[in-house]
Amino acid sequence: MLDYLALICLLALCVGHYYLIRGCTGIQTEAGSLHDLLEGKMAETNNLLNEMAEILDEGIGQQPSQSPITQTGNPMMALLSALLNKQTTMPSEHGTKETERTVHEEYPTQTLETKD
Repeated sequence: MLDYLALICLLALCVGHYYLIRGCTGIQTEAGSLHDLLEGKMAETNNLLNEMAEILDEGIGQQPSQSPITQTGNPMMALLSALLNKQTTMPSEHGTKETERTVHEEYPTQTLETKD
């Protein structure tokens, strides 16, 4: 009885494997069209982000630097680093105030041991 059940399961696996391979061969034709579509959308998004970075760069109105740029990179990364690295320094009194704090003692917990 178990032999027949194992045979039926093996037959079902073979049939399922056939349909899986048949379905995977169809993915190759669909993947080509999806790749072209995704590539177009990514290029469109990249163009929009570049335009936004140019508009923000014009809006900020930074003076052109006198030294030549030695490293060229992604314009979006340059814009983000310029926005995040502001030219403000910390005040000189930052971190000079000393406060005394009390130290709390730890009391070890007592464990009760029992004998069997």
